[in-house]
Amino acid sequence: MQVIAAVQTAIVVRSGLQERGESALYLAALVAGTSLVILVGVLVMLLIARAPRAGAVIGLSIAAVAFGPWINGLVVPFGTGPVAGIEVGWLLDLTRWITPVLVGAAIAWGGINTIGRVVAAAFGLLALWIAPALMTAISNAVGSRVLARYPSEMLDYWVDVFGMAMTIPSLALPLLIVGVAVAAVGLVGRAIVTRRRTAAARDEPLPR
Repeated sequence: MQVIAAVQTAIVVRSGLQERGESALYLAALVAGTSLVILVGVLVMLLIARAPRAGAVIGLSIAAVAFGPWINGLVVPFGTGPVAGIEVGWLLDLTRWITPVLVGAAIAWGGINTIGRVVAAAFGLLALWIAPALMTAISNAVGSRVLARYPSEMLDYWVDVFGMAMTIPSLALPLLIVGVAVAAVGLVGRAIVTRRRTAAARDEPLPR
């Protein structure tokens, strides 16, 4: 279904483009980006469904990072002003925190009692740090009409914005704090439940 939707989208976009080199480049980038996203989606599905718990945590972290822009896309069409007398702009501020909460929950579910799970947890937190900078760089570079005719300059601009965004504490640090906090609370709660279950099993009388 995703492949069919991608083909249909490419056909519709192609019909609306002018016969110029920039149009061909734009269409090629659209098809390449869509294909990459589909492949990542397949990888995430396989990780969650078939990989060990550490791999599943990685898949869930990627899905959580992708879920943020997706849920924002449901809000943006309504704008940031009032809709039917109801303010909806605050939803964008709220949806920002969904991703770190989901990543933290995935880390808590997976645990950190093996090297693989520790690596998976580190991957999830790293994704929280990189994803905002990556999306900021892409939106600034791709959204520039001035640079649309100069792919090499667009790439250089993307690299510069990405590098600067990676070092802005206000962009990723709050997300990391929330992700770590949720993971810590979840891990502590999981440890308490496990300890109680172990103690209860130990106290049960042996069958005669």
